[in-house]
Amino acid sequence: MESGLPARQRSSIASSSTRSDSRARPTDSTLSSRTSRRLPNLSRSSWTSKPPPVRGAPDSPSGTLSWPDGGSLSCDGGKLGSMVLPLRDDLYPRKIPFVTIALIVANTAIWLFWQPTFRLPKPVDLGPVGNQITMSSHEAFLLIHAAIPCELTRNRPLYVREARALVERQRERACVDDSGAEKPARGADLQPLIPNKKIWLAPLFSTFFHANLAHLFGNMLLLMIFGNNVEDRLGHIRFIFLYMASGAAAQAAHVGVNPDSMLPTVGASGAVAGVIGAFMIFFPFARVLTLVAFPIPLAAYLPAFVPILFWFALQFTPLVGSNVAAWAHIGGFVAGVLLGPLLYATVFPRKLPPVPRGPVWVNSRPVIRA
Repeated sequence: MESGLPARQRSSIASSSTRSDSRARPTDSTLSSRTSRRLPNLSRSSWTSKPPPVRGAPDSPSGTLSWPDGGSLSCDGGKLGSMVLPLRDDLYPRKIPFVTIALIVANTAIWLFWQPTFRLPKPVDLGPVGNQITMSSHEAFLLIHAAIPCELTRNRPLYVREARALVERQRERACVDDSGAEKPARGADLQPLIPNKKIWLAPLFSTFFHANLAHLFGNMLLLMIFGNNVEDRLGHIRFIFLYMASGAAAQAAHVGVNPDSMLPTVGASGAVAGVIGAFMIFFPFARVLTLVAFPIPLAAYLPAFVPILFWFALQFTPLVGSNVAAWAHIGGFVAGVLLGPLLYATVFPRKLPPVPRGPVWVNSRPVIRA
C-alpha cells in the first residue's frame, strides 16, 4: 500500500526517522567506544597471558613473604583477630620491663634489616648444581631460614622434588615419606635442596620472622600490653624462659597437627600467646581497654579474661582465616597457662634486712623503731 503524501515529503520524513533511530539505538561501534572509556581493558589477552597479581605474592612489590595459593603460614590473629583488639591495661609494672622492650626491638630489627622486607624480589637459583630451582629471593629466604614441618618430622632438609612442587604450586605432591622400610630410590630430585640447613634452629628463627607490617605491629602491641606485667610478676629470667618455651610449644603443636606440611611458618604469635595465657592466670580481672569492632566500633574496658578467651575460642573455628597457624596459637597459649603458675611458684620474696633493735641515730637524734 502506498501513502498519499508527495514523494518529496515522504523522503524527508524517512530521513528524520532514520536520524532519530540512530540517536535512540547507538551502533555497536559507538557502544564499544563508550565502554572502553569507562571500563578497564578486559580483553582475553589481558587475563590469559598473566594472572592478576595476588596480594602477598613473592613476586609482588609489597614484598610480603607468602605464596599466593597456600602461602607461608603466619601466626597472626586471623581475619577476625582485629574485631576485639586490646589497646592497653590499667596495670603499671613496678620495674622497667627490659626483656619485653628487648624482644620488641629484636623482632622489629630482624623484620627491617634481616628479612628482605624492602628489597624487590629477584630470581634466585637454589639447589645442587645441575638440578637448581629458580624462585624469588623472598621464597629462597624462607626455605633457607624458616621452620618447615616436613623437615622437622623427617629430620632432613627438603628434597629438590618437594621444593619444586612447593614453588610450582603443585599441592598434590606432599612431603616424601622416606621413614619406612622401603625408602625411595635416590635420584636427582631426591637430593637435599639446602644440605647445610640448621633445621633445629629454624623454629627459633621463625619465632622472630613476620610476614608484613600489620603482622609485626599486632604481635608487638600485644607483647607490650601483656608482657610488661607478666615480666614484673615473674622476673626477667623466668619471663625469657616463658617466652621461648611458649614459642617452642607453639611450633611443636603446629608440627604435630601438620606433620607433612611443606609451608614455612613465620610469626611470634605462638610465643606471645603464651605470655597472654600467663597474663590471664595472673590478672584475670584486670581492666583492659578493648576496641570492639563488631557490630559497631566501640572502645570499652573489659575484664582481661573476656577478650582473651574470645580470641582463644576463635582459634577452633574456620573464621580464624587461611594461612594462619591456629594450632600454634593454641599450643603457645596452653603452655603459658601451665608454665606461668609453675614459674611463679619458684619466685621467692626478697628478704629484707633485719630491723635493728637499738636506736637509729638520725641527724644526731635517737629514733626508736617500733
